[in-house]
Amino acid sequence: MPKFPPTIAKFDIFDKFRDIITWGSLDGFVVGGDAGYSVVPMGIMVGLETHTDINDSAYLLSDGYWVDLVQTGKVVTIEMVVNWLDWITNQDIMLALTERLFGIPYLGWRISGADLYAINHDGLLETSTDTGIDMINGNQHTRLKMVFTPGQDIKFYVNDVLKATHSTNLPNIVICGLYFTVTTLTNEFRDIGIGRVLIEREY
Repeated sequence: MPKFPPTIAKFDIFDKFRDIITWGSLDGFVVGGDAGYSVVPMGIMVGLETHTDINDSAYLLSDGYWVDLVQTGKVVTIEMVVNWLDWITNQDIMLALTERLFGIPYLGWRISGADLYAINHDGLLETSTDTGIDMINGNQHTRLKMVFTPGQDIKFYVNDVLKATHSTNLPNIVICGLYFTVTTLTNEFRDIGIGRVLIEREY
């Protein structure tokens, strides 16, 4: 039995830039979509749901932006949580960090049917990798994390397991925000519940 308690590493919340987005309200976000869409904050998550016509969409975009979040030599980590999916067919869902309201350049994730893709775009071309992960329908806690070293690469993790590393078509984004869209590819609604978003950058 040790004489002294083990040394515990001290955590300093101020040693890096950190932002946590929860979903108590939609203040600071722009929402929209085709007639009949729904975007609802539920405290621990936000739900996006389309109407029931093919190609109907619902979206959520940041109204304010992080300025100079992405800087040379400063690693940025972004993690978002998928809390539910009602469907794993006939849908196109994008969860990304993008330049302002334009939607590109970006880095993020695409759910096409059940297939989960790691994606990034430099404004001209996209790099996309099928992660080999098939999303499940129903309640879940699927953590999607990106570790972006500007000018070098983006590492994509699913539940802390590395699934892709991209070093091509890296985005150059200075003023950026969140960009979530859901599109149904059939005559039924499609939806997603997104939990908290955590962003961290080295000082």
